[in-house]
Amino acid sequence: MREKEFSKGTHRLKVTKEMDIGTLLNRAHKVSTFDGKNLVVLDNGNLYDQMGRREVPVTNMFRYIKCVRNSDGIIIAKKNKPCGKLMQVIFERKAKQKVK
Repeated sequence: MREKEFSKGTHRLKVTKEMDIGTLLNRAHKVSTFDGKNLVVLDNGNLYDQMGRREVPVTNMFRYIKCVRNSDGIIIAKKNKPCGKLMQVIFERKAKQKVK
């Protein structure tokens, strides 16, 4: 599955609110961690590591999550530092600057 990318020249990320585990399980499809793992969100509340072929509870991996993507591949939550909060984000279109 390809991940959708937005141009930084036309769009910007806007932080809306903090994401908890319940919201992550309802909205997320794919999770990326700080150490480079890509995990898939399962219906039973676990994350599935496709490379290692094992299930990991979301409560054990929640602090290591870097970004969360939905089924279209769009980033819906992001964390800048490992010790920070997981924040929901939306992509907004930048307003065009008027030239005088």
